[in-house]
Amino acid sequence: MLERLQLTLDYTFKKIFADNLKILIDLINAILEFPSSSKIECIEIRNPAILPEDIHKKYIILDIVAYDNRDRQYNIEMQAAKFDTYPDRAAYYLSGLFGSQLDRGEDYSLISPVFGLHFLNYIQYPAYPDDFHFNFSLRDSNLKVG
Repeated sequence: MLERLQLTLDYTFKKIFADNLKILIDLINAILEFPSSSKIECIEIRNPAILPEDIHKKYIILDIVAYDNRDRQYNIEMQAAKFDTYPDRAAYYLSGLFGSQLDRGEDYSLISPVFGLHFLNYIQYPAYPDDFHFNFSLRDSNLKVG
């Protein structure tokens, strides 16, 4: 008897899309509905484990990074199990992408925005069970800048 693979399992998700990057690019572009000037063009399957620099730091698994035609980075994640602090984890992973853009001596004006696209196998916000797209941003809410 054949078993069905669960796409929501991290291993299955990575295995299927690592061998079919064009399909993953098309999926991401369809979900994001960006104009052609912002389409995802490149996917990088990174070493899935990012070891901490210090033994007391968190161990990060950064699965898939996509790049659009303006070289902005997108962290692509599949999350099967629900946990309450997932939004914090997502922000932490994005901060890793954000903070890794510059080399010593480079100007901060070179930093590009980073984005997260997270496929969740559960409802993260039960108060909004019919919503599947949430947009969070880091900005000054009073000055409307950022």
